[in-house]
Order: sequence, then structure tokens, then C-alpha cells
Amino acid sequence: MYLGGCYLVSDGLPGNSLCVLAANGICTEAAPGYFLNPLKANSKDSVISCSNTTGFTESDKTYRGVQHCDKCDGSALTGNASGDAKCTKCSSNKYLKSDGTGCVDAANQCNANTEFGKENQETGNKCLKCNDPTSGVADCAECTGIAEGKTKPACTKCSAGFLLAPEGGETSCPANCPEGYFGHTDSTQKKTCQSCSSENTGLNPAGAGVAGCVKCTYGSNKVTCEKCGQDKYLKIDGETTSCVDAQNCGEGFLMITSGDIKKCVKCGDTANGGIEHCAKCSLKASSAEEKLEIMCSECTDRRLSPLNNACLENCPAGSYAHDGNLCLPCHNTCAECDGNAEATSCRACYPGFVLSKGNSGAIGTCIPACTGKYAENCEENMCTALVGGSKYCSKCKTGFVPVDGICVSSTARAPTGCTPGDGVCTACTDSYFLQSGGCYQSTAFPGNKLCTTASQGKCTSCANGQQADGSSGSCPACDSTCETCTEANKPDKCSTCPPSRYLDSTANACKLCTESSNNIQGVANCLTCVPPSGNSGPVTCYVKADGTSGGDDGTGGSTNKSGLSAGAIAGIAVAVVIVVGGLVGFLCWWFICRGKA
Repeated sequence: MYLGGCYLVSDGLPGNSLCVLAANGICTEAAPGYFLNPLKANSKDSVISCSNTTGFTESDKTYRGVQHCDKCDGSALTGNASGDAKCTKCSSNKYLKSDGTGCVDAANQCNANTEFGKENQETGNKCLKCNDPTSGVADCAECTGIAEGKTKPACTKCSAGFLLAPEGGETSCPANCPEGYFGHTDSTQKKTCQSCSSENTGLNPAGAGVAGCVKCTYGSNKVTCEKCGQDKYLKIDGETTSCVDAQNCGEGFLMITSGDIKKCVKCGDTANGGIEHCAKCSLKASSAEEKLEIMCSECTDRRLSPLNNACLENCPAGSYAHDGNLCLPCHNTCAECDGNAEATSCRACYPGFVLSKGNSGAIGTCIPACTGKYAENCEENMCTALVGGSKYCSKCKTGFVPVDGICVSSTARAPTGCTPGDGVCTACTDSYFLQSGGCYQSTAFPGNKLCTTASQGKCTSCANGQQADGSSGSCPACDSTCETCTEANKPDKCSTCPPSRYLDSTANACKLCTESSNNIQGVANCLTCVPPSGNSGPVTCYVKADGTSGGDDGTGGSTNKSGLSAGAIAGIAVAVVIVVGGLVGFLCWWFICRGKA
């Protein structure tokens, strides 16, 4: 039955357009455009038109279609309660609402922000959710319609991801913004991907991009560029980044290439390979990309190391301050010197060498230990006192006593600072202290390498980190390789190292600057150095064995091609000084004698 009439379900007859299958006077399958009446009876309308908004009413129950609906689904309706069919296709060019409850005239009449209109001649125009899995944008919560030339709606807000709206492209909601963009969350918690290079005006908080930037990060309301495009250089100045042409890097910056990234690195930017406190610099000509070596030419408020590889508070061992802010190498025999590079200007020597003082008493020439005046009048095989890494006489021949490592007469007059015994000092006086049979002055080299303070002939404060003996006033000696130590006479208990050595903190041992240890690599011909950061890599060499800077071995400094050790080079240099001195003396004697003749 339909609208009071009975219809036969058969091809070619009107009833076939209402019902596809029927039994016992009741339709069991409605034709397209109709839905089954839940109140099934052969005396009632079996089907209801999808567009019939009046519908069928019996008692307190009403079942209706949807205005302008061509096809619908009433399978969810029951005889227990009133209800409307769910429209699946609207008539003409109208748009089906996403919930099937109505048909609207145009796409812009779909639910504002949360839906968009999609045309389809076969299945009918529809209003779809912004995140529709087929035609929408995944994770999109709000959107506008499909623009001309586009296949998807323009998303305006994402549910969880960041809204990416590239110029001229389709919108999307990625969990993380792609390269060229940064994630931004505004004061309303809206998340968007903003261009690394655009002005990005109107953002709250601010997020202005960097012109020319193609890769960036965002934090503390500021964009930090990580890579520039179009042959631009990434200029890093403190917390500010910019993309500039090569000529605009400016003074105090260095142009480097790391992989595919070109940078203007501030000379003092240690995070990018710079040298701390460096104001002006250049890239070493031989520096490979994977091992950039920066040469500093001027420091901000420190002293420039001899090899131009560090800005230091104090000049390192083996160098002296020149014009206040430049460290120049001493003569290669001097561990400390008096303002010039002359061999006769040494104030301290490297381990294995001793200071042969001149007339001034404070400076002199470094000669091999147990030679020259340090060997004169010393008992055979008694040059055994270890002070500051070098050996001195511990017992002199009769009539002499060791003072500051030199055997001086104990008969002509009382030796300074020493109470003489049989070839040794039995006690010391004033600022001298007793050590290995001799008296050493705590205020001068070599005594100051072992004791910093002495009183009434006894050391009260040892320079090597040990506790002075209360009765004798002597300082327990560290191993000859250590400058200071935690335990006497043990090479693996070093705390600091003498010139020519560095501390391998893994082994608590002092190694020669030329020697490798664990993950630390020594540097050929290096005289003074410090270990690398993290105890891995080559040592930082400050002074080379030939006393020059510059070179080709990767750390600065000229390369010694002879293969001789630093000690051998120093010994040869001393020998040359002695020979030249002797020759000059002979010539003076010769001409004086001839003059008298």
C-alpha cells in the first residue's frame, strides 16, 4: 500500500518504482527514493518518499523524509519511536549535509568552519567534514571551501598537528613542520607552521623569520636560522642569525663551509669552531673542511698564544708577553724567559736542564743537568737530587756544599743559607730549605719549583702539592714527570705537569707533548701544550721546538725535519751557545795578547 492505493511490484508497472520486493501485502525492500515504514502492516503505507517532510503519522509516531532528498536510508528507524530517514543524495545541485539531516543550496551553506562542499555528478554534491579521509585534510578541525585549481579544502586549524599552508600549495596538518618552516603556537593555542624566511607579521608571540633562511628553529619568541639559501652565508653573532653575502661577513668573522652550509663564524664563537676571546682571525690555508683550523690574530682581552691558536690569561710556558697582549716564543731552551728570545734570558728550564745564571743572578742559560758549573766539585755519581724535574748535586767534594744545586766553597766563608757538613748542608737558614743534602732558595729557580714558602731554613709550603716534613723542612718529591702530585714518587699520581708535558687525566700521568696516550695524540716537535677538550684528539701545542709559529702539521708551528727530540734540540742549541762563547773568548784573548806584544 502507498497513499491509500495498492500497487503490484512488477517490471513496467508503477509499483516497481515504489518497492522492489513485497510479501503478504507489505513491501520488504523499498525502491530508490523511498524508505520502509517501520510500522509494517498491509493496511498502512509500506514506503515513504525520501523527500516527504510530512511523512506518515500514526498515534504518537511520525516518520519523515528530508526536503529535496533523492535517496535515503531508513534502516535505523524502528516502530518504537518517531524518526527521520537519513538522506544519502540530494536532488538537483544541492549539497547533502554530512550528517544526512538536510540538503542546502550551495557549498557555502555547509556547517561553517567544520565542513566544506564537494561536487560530484554521480553520487551527488556533499558537505564533508574538514578531516574527511577521502577528500579532506587529515587532522583538520576547521577549513574553508575548495579553491579553484585545488583538490582539497583549505584547512584553517588543525586538531593536534601544526597547520602548514605553503604559498600556492595544499594545506596539511603535520605533527612536525618540514624544513623551511618552524612550529608556532599562538596565545589561543593555535598551532601553525611559519616560514623561516618570511616576516610573519601579526604573530603572538612574535616569530619574525630571517630573510633568505631555508632551515631554522624557534624558541624564546625568536627564529634562529641554521641554513641559508642562494649562496648566502649564515652569519652567527651571539644569539642573532642572518643570511648575508660573502662580502658582508665583516671583520671579526670567518667564512667557512660545513657540509652544504656556508657560515660566517665569529672568531670567538667556540660553539662553531671559533677561539674563545678571539677578536680577529683567519682560516689556516692547509685546513681541510673536516678539520677546520682557525688562526687568531688578535684577542679581545687576553694574550695571543705563540701559535695563534688560543687567547690566554697568561702566556704559556716557553713564551713571554710582548707589547702586553702577544705571547712570543722564548728561546727553545727556556721554559720561562725575561722578555726576549735570547738563549741568555732564561728564567726557568725544561726538565732535564738547569739554569746557569749570569751576572744578574735571576736569568741565564739553560744547560743539560749535571754539566758545567753544576758538575764542578760534585762527588762522582752524586748528581741525584731531583728538583723541578731536573737533577742537581746532592753531595759535593770535601770543602764544598750544594747551594741551589751548585757546589760552593764552605771554607773560604760561610756559604749563603747553608750550615755546612761533609760535602752536604746539615741545615739551612732564612728563606732557604733543605732538600737532598743541599739548600735551595724558595724565592728563585730551581727552589721555587719545589717550595713556595720557607722560614728559618725549613720549607713550610711545598710547591708540588706535598706536605713539608715537619722536622727537616724538606718536601717529598713527586715523580720526575709530575709538577704537582697526590702521592710522592709515583708517575700515575700526577695532578699537574711541568713544561713539555700534558696531563692525561685518565691515567693521572704526565706525558711528553710529542707522545700519545690513550685517546690523546701528541704533536711532533711540540715543547709546551695542554690536553684536548674531553681528553680526545691532538694536544693543543703552544710552543714548537724550533721556537717559531705557523707550519703544516695541523696544529701550527714549523716542522722539525731532523727527527730529533725536543731535549736533543735544546742540548744542541746549548752546545752551540757554549762553542760560540768559547770562540769569542779565545779571539778576545788573542787580540789582547797581540795588542800587548
